[in-house]
Amino acid sequence: MKIILMVGYGSYEAQKKMAENHPDYLFISNSFIVSEQTADTIMESVKMVDAVMFTEVDRDSRLAYEIAAVMFKKPIVTEEMLKRAEREYAEGKVMGTVEGNHA
Repeated sequence: MKIILMVGYGSYEAQKKMAENHPDYLFISNSFIVSEQTADTIMESVKMVDAVMFTEVDRDSRLAYEIAAVMFKKPIVTEEMLKRAEREYAEGKVMGTVEGNHA
């Protein structure tokens, strides 16, 4: 199971729907980790997950999360990328990691 850090504020219902639509992934919201957005918090949050997903288009700390993702070689994924990875897995293709761009 891959762990994805969801960066940005979203409703509980939207997060629940995302988890139900993609049961092979564990989603962690950054708003549940800590409300303080320090460099150490951002880096440690990104370091402990397999990928990063943004739930808002523009946010003050997005650049910091993107830099941390590049530093720790964590892909930045979208919901479409998750759907594609799940389709490939269902078709019998090997899915070692969630593929994505690195910012």
